[in-house]
Amino acid sequence: MNTQQNSDTFVPWYRVGFFWVAMAPLFAAIFGTLVFLIPLALNDRDGNVAEDVYRSYRGYDVRQDDDIRARDMGMSAQLNVRNESWQINVQGLTSDWPQQLHLELIFPTREALDSLVVLTHRGEGLYQSGPLPDMSGRRYAHLKPVGTELMWRLRGEIQLPIEAAIELFPRVY
Repeated sequence: MNTQQNSDTFVPWYRVGFFWVAMAPLFAAIFGTLVFLIPLALNDRDGNVAEDVYRSYRGYDVRQDDDIRARDMGMSAQLNVRNESWQINVQGLTSDWPQQLHLELIFPTREALDSLVVLTHRGEGLYQSGPLPDMSGRRYAHLKPVGTELMWRLRGEIQLPIEAAIELFPRVY
């Protein structure tokens, strides 16, 4: 019997060097991404957004009672920066000025970057804060009274640092 030796021997794909050279960038990209994203996912648990902000800016609102009350009272406010503090001039209230207002500065996607500014009454609708917080970027602003039975809310969007006056209004959809 005449057996012929074949010089072309079959080599499995995983033993071909060119395959590994061609696939190395793909494997490096997958490995590098995993090395970057897994620690990020484990360490950064922040992703919560205040529910009424989420619903409000998605087009539907959970609670509008405070906004409706502010609209019915004809309220608005103007936010300014003066002497390294924030000043808010509130229009629409004729009596019962609350002693404090809370200005919630809500970051659109990260709850850890939210902040609260307490403003104290200086007379006839003028409120002033302490030193300015060190922040930058876009925020949703919610202005609310503290310690009063009559609750209302004024809202707006601001870009920090503030360079010009910002108007806050009730948002009723």
